Amino acid sequence: MKPKKLNLEEMWKVYLFLRHALEDDEEVDVYSVILNSEPRFLLEALRVLYDNKVTMDNAFNFIKLFSEGLESNDFSDFVNIVRGL
Repeated sequence: MKPKKLNLEEMWKVYLFLRHALEDDEEVDVYSVILNSEPRFLLEALRVLYDNKVTMDNAFNFIKLFSEGLESNDFSDFVNIVRGL
């Protein structure tokens, strides 16, 4: 399953779901975001990334999909831009 290309509004939604788990002075690390986020926010972010078409078979699948979704949409670049505002 491929993540969809997000528009600015969708990217902002993902950012809002994950912002509490992002460290202020660090590069975006998918694993620390997963560890520091509430499960409901992670699931909502994943639903945005995959247009509500995600089924969770196991934890590895979740981490892989989440990582691919953030990377394919250059989420770390988006976070750096937001931090610079």
